[in-house]
Amino acid sequence: MSKQQMRIVLVGLGKHSMRTYWSFFELLKEQTDFSVVALVDLVSNKKVINDFIEKSFIKPEQYIFLENKEDTSSLQALKELDTIYAKERIDKIIIATEPCSHGIYIDWALSHDIEILVEKPVIAFVDMNLNKEKARNIERYVTNIATKDTNARISVQTQRRYNAAYAFTYSYVKEFIKEFKVPISFLSVHHEDGLWNSIQEFSTEEAHPYKYGYGKLLHSGYHYIDLFCWFSQLNTHANGKDWADEMSLSTEIFRPIDLANQLRSLRALQKPYVTEKNNVSHTLGEIDCYNSFQFKKSGFVVMIGRVDMMQNSVSSRTNFDDVYTGKHDVGVRKYEEVSIYVGPLLKLRIYTVSKENDKEYYFRVEVSKNADLVGGKDIEIFDFKQEYGTVPNSIHGWTPNKIARFRLFDAFLSGRENISKIASHVDTNRMISLMYQNITASQTGKIPYSKIHL
Repeated sequence: MSKQQMRIVLVGLGKHSMRTYWSFFELLKEQTDFSVVALVDLVSNKKVINDFIEKSFIKPEQYIFLENKEDTSSLQALKELDTIYAKERIDKIIIATEPCSHGIYIDWALSHDIEILVEKPVIAFVDMNLNKEKARNIERYVTNIATKDTNARISVQTQRRYNAAYAFTYSYVKEFIKEFKVPISFLSVHHEDGLWNSIQEFSTEEAHPYKYGYGKLLHSGYHYIDLFCWFSQLNTHANGKDWADEMSLSTEIFRPIDLANQLRSLRALQKPYVTEKNNVSHTLGEIDCYNSFQFKKSGFVVMIGRVDMMQNSVSSRTNFDDVYTGKHDVGVRKYEEVSIYVGPLLKLRIYTVSKENDKEYYFRVEVSKNADLVGGKDIEIFDFKQEYGTVPNSIHGWTPNKIARFRLFDAFLSGRENISKIASHVDTNRMISLMYQNITASQTGKIPYSKIHL
């Protein structure tokens, strides 16, 4: 009997995700038999989507365009998807809407036993930087759906788990800890993206919004909190599943209103960055978020750490005439670094290396060891450039993170096991929930600090 064609629904891809996912679909079409049975998006994205698909040999069977992103509009979309499902099954759904809308589609897909790939973050709530209960609801929601997901149907698109440099480091540290039974003692994750928003962009943008009360932490920041939690769990190989029983976390943020105040007197721009007409609300989401951790077991410190996520970092942007797209086209200057210490025995440092004006970059891993005690070399350096020979010729030139994103997508589409199921994201979302609870405290003049028993 011939294998049935896989039927896929896409929700909320918009301009940027369309470009990524359609290149993946086109690459996999020859080896995977699938059809895009429906594409759901906002009517405001209709022209961009139609222009893009017109140039592709893959066409959705049906379009569902929504007038707005309110729940009532999404409910109408679900009714149309119910009609499609009643006629013939739906196998998989990819959810890439604005995060506040993720939940309604996740819940629908779970109730129909459909496999889900959801873009990070898993969920968001409006004004959760001002409301502690909304901040708590991040952990509550993710824990709840992870409990319901008994068949492991939900995957989260956190591609850095598939990045060759991070995968190498994870395996290296895991084997080292298993052999020597010493846990990670210090873990530091740092990211900066050099995205310099105009006041208008902060106040109105829909892609990676700030107007809903969240920002960097749930934009690219999700990846780095996830890396911190992913690597932290390696300590189970030294001290068992309950490697820590207490955690403290302090959080500090830098907001759009703080940036506006910082640049109020900047004279290098052709037009003032801040005027009386474009003052910034204090309720907008964070630009930078700095976090310090301490983990204890039976009163003894096991591991300390930091996660620093910066948008307010060096940018190449020089004007704000091209609103929304200008910052992406000329402004971005990314850097990321992870440092892992296993006491006096081992240190690994993973960081990006940029070439040719940041148009090409790769990852480097530096390993330092107490070689006389644990064996091997004192210092080793591993470069992870474009992975020629391990990927199809057609994706040569892709960045390491796009290749990693493709690997996770390919595993999801093909039905292979992947390492980014929702159950493995509960800790990540607990951290995010605590960070936003700390942020709500800081907004009201309280100390942005949490202490919990694990």
